[in-house]
Amino acid sequence: LSDCLSCFECSFCKPSGLRGGFGRGSHVGSLPDFDRLSPLFGCKAMLTGGVGLLITALFQADADFWLRLLLVCRYSKSCIRSTRPKTGRMNTTSQAELFFKSIPESEAKGFRLLEKLAQPESQSEENEWRDFKEAKPLTCPPDSATPPEQRKKNDQEIKKLWSENIGAFANSGGGVLIWGIKAPKKLAEGTSLAADAEALACRLQELANDSVDPPVLRIQVRAFRRSKSSPEGFVACFIPPSRHAPHRSKFAVREYYIRAQDGNINCPTAILRRLFYPTSAAKLIPIVKIRAAKGGGDYLHIQGSIEILNQGNATASEVFIIYEGALDLRVTPNDWQTSPRNPKHYWSQRSIHPGQTLSLAHNITSAYTPQDWPIGSEPIKFKICLYARDCTPSCRAFEVSWSDLQSAHDSGAATITPKGFDLPLD
Repeated sequence: LSDCLSCFECSFCKPSGLRGGFGRGSHVGSLPDFDRLSPLFGCKAMLTGGVGLLITALFQADADFWLRLLLVCRYSKSCIRSTRPKTGRMNTTSQAELFFKSIPESEAKGFRLLEKLAQPESQSEENEWRDFKEAKPLTCPPDSATPPEQRKKNDQEIKKLWSENIGAFANSGGGVLIWGIKAPKKLAEGTSLAADAEALACRLQELANDSVDPPVLRIQVRAFRRSKSSPEGFVACFIPPSRHAPHRSKFAVREYYIRAQDGNINCPTAILRRLFYPTSAAKLIPIVKIRAAKGGGDYLHIQGSIEILNQGNATASEVFIIYEGALDLRVTPNDWQTSPRNPKHYWSQRSIHPGQTLSLAHNITSAYTPQDWPIGSEPIKFKICLYARDCTPSCRAFEVSWSDLQSAHDSGAATITPKGFDLPLD
């Protein structure tokens, strides 16, 4: 309820004049009123939330206020913003996978798209997640009189290219390999179709498991014939990034490859060592959002929230935070504990898993008297230092000017996410 009444966005709060919430110095309850009532509960933070709202309402309530309060409670599920940590799988869809999924399932439509991609005017190029291969010199038409020696030589070349590209893309970020496009100098210069696209696709699927060690999972191979009566066409292959890297290319010239720029390179020793012996570490990043608004009676309100995101690949435990800044924080009581000696030191009561976001604080600071935007005044500055077990400590500073806050307010922007910059630890 307290989050809803202090969100600046609630459609039920704005008409009733409750915009800006019932925080310190707001137009509904002033600081002396909260100081007088706080001994009843022993905590000002509670009075700035739903409890403070109800106590203040006892002294200032009218019929219209109670009606709007009931409406707020009725629609609380859509208004209240949860302060629980956000969990779930991270979005791991790569650009290569998005491109592969964009190719139509229909053979005719897929062929036309790849044919357009192969034209020089399209300026399609090879990059870190896409590679082109000529297929015409390596494939033979069905029932052709190609000598067996040439067929065997072509098959060996296909095995070498296929093994190299599977290993390179799987050891990197994944990629798409398209057979049937001629690109000798990075840019596509035309088509070089496989004589029998279905036969080439079947052969690539047969070789997939034996081309690298260990095998790469979830490889997809699709053939796109020119027409049902014509077997020639393209073959598109998607190689996903692998969690079981490094993969050794068994039929290629070298054993271990990675993808860099528009080609496959021999995996350097340092990277190969990391692939064999990966390191696990947490990486904590503070996410800060700030918004300023004018409440009823020209009271200036500053809304700020801080969340801690773990971008590493290991769980962060025993998280300790030092905060320095002008904005007062009201930390989430169930997740954080404040130091009795220093109110700006916080200990986390729970671990932060990879990809998880834990809310640190959400608060509104209001001016005691009506005032205009303090343009030209000192910007809002604060610093956050993060520490955790087996994690490299970090310190980031944030700064937001009043002119930026006013511009965001006038344009209707929801919040400002200031970009922090790293600071050396004291």
